[in-house]
Amino acid sequence: VDGNLAYGIDWSDIANITLVADQMDKLVSFYIHHPEIEPSGFLSMDIQRITQESVPIKKWCGVGTEMVAVGIDGQEYPCHIFQPLSLGNKARTSAQISFTDFTSLQDERCANCVLLPICPTCYGNNYLRDGNPAIRDKGLCTLTKVRALACSKMHALKLQATPVPNIKDEEEAAHQLRIIRAIKTIQASIGLTIQC
Repeated sequence: VDGNLAYGIDWSDIANITLVADQMDKLVSFYIHHPEIEPSGFLSMDIQRITQESVPIKKWCGVGTEMVAVGIDGQEYPCHIFQPLSLGNKARTSAQISFTDFTSLQDERCANCVLLPICPTCYGNNYLRDGNPAIRDKGLCTLTKVRALACSKMHALKLQATPVPNIKDEEEAAHQLRIIRAIKTIQASIGLTIQC
């Protein structure tokens, strides 16, 4: 079982962000003290992706390509959110959206964000909110930053708790260096420093 936060929460409200940040700190502490337990998906952002040059920005789900939702009338939709139950009359126009051309699903406002390679989005909720699957919910930006900070903190604490590794594998050494660079990049780009 994995957890995630629901859409529709006002992440611009400092009280909501403070609460989530506090809870994420507690989760990080828990996972550091229990390394035998795999962290939840919420704390499993692949932060090293932000340091890789020419990293392809990927689509976050199989909407319209690997996934299909079938309505009660037999009509196929790109995912459950695109069904009339969620979209009402907008469901008819959503059939014209191409989910195979990923470039049409990119929000230009996010093009220079350091977190873009690890920033999730829900194309169905974007469409429901703005009528365009590419327009990301900017309210989720703060939440994504809090998640990225918590993930970078967890990686930093794990690195500190590990004796200097005897890395014989160049690939593993390169991975560790990408993690360290990602920690620094996330902390610098978000403007917060994590005390380790």
